[in-house]
Amino acid sequence: MKKLLIILLLAGLFACQETPEKSSEAPVLKDAATTPTPAEDTLAYREVAIPFSQASINMPAHYTHITLDEIAEIINASDLDEEEKLIKQGGLQEIRSLGNKMIYADTANIFNFVIFVETEYIYISRSMGRRYLGMVEQSLEREWSDTGDKFEKLDSKYLHSKKKEIIKAKYKLITNGESDYYTQYIVSGKDNSLIMIAINDDNMDLEPQIKTLEIL
Repeated sequence: MKKLLIILLLAGLFACQETPEKSSEAPVLKDAATTPTPAEDTLAYREVAIPFSQASINMPAHYTHITLDEIAEIINASDLDEEEKLIKQGGLQEIRSLGNKMIYADTANIFNFVIFVETEYIYISRSMGRRYLGMVEQSLEREWSDTGDKFEKLDSKYLHSKKKEIIKAKYKLITNGESDYYTQYIVSGKDNSLIMIAINDDNMDLEPQIKTLEIL
């Protein structure tokens, strides 16, 4: 259970940052200042396979697959000061330790991203969901209160259908007057489970896509 919390708490390392300038050798991602993210009601989607969970999901078309090495290149090529670079690279190392994963990033802002994490099968029930969500809230309150940042719980719930069980936890973090949104999903089918974390500054929520996600 600890790993499920770690990845959400690590999201704070990428909070409230503008897209850094990129060198010609860095992965080609558009600049947020000139390429605004499409409005949610006009988004185009494409199906993305998540092989390690035998799952698939419709992702916004302006999100592209990216590796941790490519993110590291962008950070190193940016004009962030050395301390900020070290903090972000440290965050990447922690994410590497989480095992098998896939990352999709907003082409307009590399720090808006979605992480899919492989996990062993997790049994989900309504009572288990309540316990887990309470643990997340307590952990975030400890972590973020120590920094002086403000956070607000936006959503926490258990969802289910005939083919899958879902836990959702969504928070808004306010740092220096800027807001970032953190949403964590745990999805379990009959034989497989999946963890998904979405971190962004535009409040994009993939709940409709999670509800229609196919998982075995």
